[in-house]
Amino acid sequence: MIPVKKIYILINHFQTQDGVARTAVGLANELAKRGHQVTLQSLFKFEPGMKSWLLPQVEAKPFCGFYFRGFSKVLKLLPDRVLYRMLVKERYDVEIGFCMEMPEKIIAASTNTDCRHYGWIHGYDKGLKLLDTYRKMDKIVAVSKCNEERFREETGGTIPVCCCHNLVDDNKVRTMGAEAIPVERGPEMTFVVVGRLEPGKGVLRLIECCGKLKQEGEKLSLWVIGDGEERSRLENRTKELGLTENVRFFGAQSNPYAYMSRADVLVCASFAEGYSTVCVEANMLGIPVLSTCVDGAKEIVDDAGAGMVVGMDDDSLCDGLRKVLREPELVAEWKKTVETTRQVFSYRNRASELDQLDF
Repeated sequence: MIPVKKIYILINHFQTQDGVARTAVGLANELAKRGHQVTLQSLFKFEPGMKSWLLPQVEAKPFCGFYFRGFSKVLKLLPDRVLYRMLVKERYDVEIGFCMEMPEKIIAASTNTDCRHYGWIHGYDKGLKLLDTYRKMDKIVAVSKCNEERFREETGGTIPVCCCHNLVDDNKVRTMGAEAIPVERGPEMTFVVVGRLEPGKGVLRLIECCGKLKQEGEKLSLWVIGDGEERSRLENRTKELGLTENVRFFGAQSNPYAYMSRADVLVCASFAEGYSTVCVEANMLGIPVLSTCVDGAKEIVDDAGAGMVVGMDDDSLCDGLRKVLREPELVAEWKKTVETTRQVFSYRNRASELDQLDF
């Protein structure tokens, strides 16, 4: 019988439109299913409604419960060890910093020498600026094979690392994807982008590409699901380009999957990702992905056997969208393929990867 352990998971935000938060839910639920006592805490935003995604035995709680631009810089003025003592009020057997950079640094400052400490890498720390932090962990967990290999190579194998892909409940994603939405799509090719509307997600350049393609005579629709600091700017640029009938903003949705499932292709136009949760969720819904060459994109597309990875520059993104618009039969072929390969991403297949850790 596996001994029951007390496990603490620290994340930045607990909100539906945050992919890291959704995967933290998957991890917490799996550990609870294995009989462990799990506490999931967010440093900043805390969306109470998202607690319904967790099993009843998982405790979810906020620290601050809010966020404003620059707030993380203010909080960083406090020493990591002070933050640790303010956050972690109990003794745990396992402590996890589930995302860069603050959660990892706070857990690395743990005063509990009797527990295991893990740092999760969702993006990649270029230049290994947090090397001292990683050295204080018992193991680093990368969420993509490419970043596991990269980390091992750049550290010379001196720091234990493994790959555990993000846990996403594929049954929940498909069930929610089947729910009705209060809008109808047209007959044109419909793209969807999902996530926080911030510069790093590349939504502005995606809208610019849509404007260029419309000028070329292409018929298309783009659904934007999410909210954030860039929304006003994106909406204004949409009007300037004459795209108000082509680009629709739906804001943050408690069920983004219902919108995703009605689209033809999900687009990831990001400048950086670790292993895109929303791309995995799209494949679970049978929706192929067109992504810039961020970390994890090639791995996701290769595992799906469908979709497309394009270069990081704007022209490459436009070329990929153009190809999809002019070859609808390619999208139909991708969808057939994803129907047979999406089990690769299933919760059941990936939960076993946690056996590499001392849970």
